[in-house]
Order: sequence, then C-alpha cells, then structure tokens
Amino acid sequence: MIQVFDELGHFLRKFKKFYVNEKYISSHFRKFFYPFQNIIQKIPTFNSGFRKEYLLITIEQWGNILRKVIIEYWIKQYS
Repeated sequence: MIQVFDELGHFLRKFKKFYVNEKYISSHFRKFFYPFQNIIQKIPTFNSGFRKEYLLITIEQWGNILRKVIIEYWIKQYS
C-alpha cells in the first residue's frame, strides 16, 4: 500500500507540471492525465467556490505529502 500511495503522490506532483505544460506526458501517466484533467476543468462549473488554480495547488501539496518516507514515518507512530 505504501508503494501505491507513493505512486499516487508522484502522479499528483507531476500533474500540475503537465497541466501547465503538456509538451511531454510520459506514457505511464497519459492514461490517467486526461481523465483527471477533465475532472479538474469541470469542478468549478459545479461549485464556483473551487477555483482551478487552488485545486492545482491542493493537488500538488497532496503529492508532496504522499511520499514513501513521509508515509512510513507516519505509520511507525501506530502499532
């Protein structure tokens, strides 16, 4: 599970970079990027309180948190 969350974090960290500059999207992320991009673009339509810029910042921050080292440190605190 740690590896899965680490991969998710990696994707989220890269998402903002790819979202802003779509010149190259690795094949590993391509199948997830466009559906996720479509969701991000639709959210402000359904809830005007969410701005795309803030969503991208939040996504990037979750990507920073979901790292193997951080997850392992967090898990070690529990038996």
